[in-house]
Amino acid sequence: MLMGHTLSVADGFDEAVFLGRTDDRTIRILYEGEETSCYLPASKDEEAILFLGSKIFVCPSNRLPGGFSHMAVSTEYQKGYTLLDRGAAVRIASELIKRGLLFGPLCDISGIRRSPRNGPERFDLIVTRRTQNHLFVTVEPCTICHNGVALYPDGAGVRTLPPRGTPAGYCQYLLFFVSSPRARIFLPNVHEDPLFCRSLVEAGQVDFSAVRCPLVDPVTVDLDCAADLACDLETVRKTDTKRGSYLLLLKNTARREIPVGTLGRVSFEEGYYVYVGSGMNGVDARVARHKRGRKRHHWHIDRITPSPMRITRVYIIRGNRRLEDDIAGRMERIAPRRVEGFGSSDSNKSSHLFYFPDPPNHRRDFMGIVMDYMTFFIP
Repeated sequence: MLMGHTLSVADGFDEAVFLGRTDDRTIRILYEGEETSCYLPASKDEEAILFLGSKIFVCPSNRLPGGFSHMAVSTEYQKGYTLLDRGAAVRIASELIKRGLLFGPLCDISGIRRSPRNGPERFDLIVTRRTQNHLFVTVEPCTICHNGVALYPDGAGVRTLPPRGTPAGYCQYLLFFVSSPRARIFLPNVHEDPLFCRSLVEAGQVDFSAVRCPLVDPVTVDLDCAADLACDLETVRKTDTKRGSYLLLLKNTARREIPVGTLGRVSFEEGYYVYVGSGMNGVDARVARHKRGRKRHHWHIDRITPSPMRITRVYIIRGNRRLEDDIAGRMERIAPRRVEGFGSSDSNKSSHLFYFPDPPNHRRDFMGIVMDYMTFFIP
């Protein structure tokens, strides 16, 4: 709904509390005092912005699949609103292009229309231009904006590359949409997907730009405040993607005692453990080794992975700087307990393994630490 120079992506909204995720499209919320299911319009992993107890804004709809009565539209993060509805991001981008509020290849247009349902599935908009090749535009919302840095890809395994090959007279274009008013820069998330990020920084691989159009309330954007975001490609170019530090999130399904080398028999409570390590000679190979079942027990971590503890999530922080002690120091401040001496024989920290009774990636403080390093904000 257009109102002056603002655009509302829903007729109204209600406030709810996020309780957890059921599957790709379903979340649990506390709404009007009752726990209920809610439709999530994007199958992304919003672990970096949705935490137990987070505010989430929902709108009613009678056109949702699966019999849902409400759809999640946005949430709060770092004093701003974050849009969760990819379809809404496409509608906003279309309106910005129609009004001539974007620059570069997305200005001087003669027409715009949605990609047909039977057309190329990863194109959202078909933009015709007066003096240049026309564009097949894919819109990708950046749900992460941490410390003013908008990141994409914004979750494990979540990324988009335009398909190869277009008809004569057309080019492919990728538009990253950011709804946070605090965004000051766009950064390709080299930690999650270095190959995708390299394709962005290499000239001629992918044509793209990033735009910030802030939400002034949970469902309304201010079109007049739309602005291009500077893209920090130099950081990607300088980041050594083969080296880095990492965090393993482990799930222990029962209390058990395990012999751990010189530490002797160590008691492990049921719950979750975070192991902090580094791979300065190949971080991806080091993580792959942790996942292998057959290996020589060389480090403490080899005694518990991939059995009896299952690796449920890996966070890699790529770069030349060895950060495992820094990260372990910050984990130590938020973890209820640590396993003394574990993985720290060559470290100035007393441990590199930390215990949490519940999934730590559902906690704001834990994910805040991860995102600090992913946005190169290293205290």
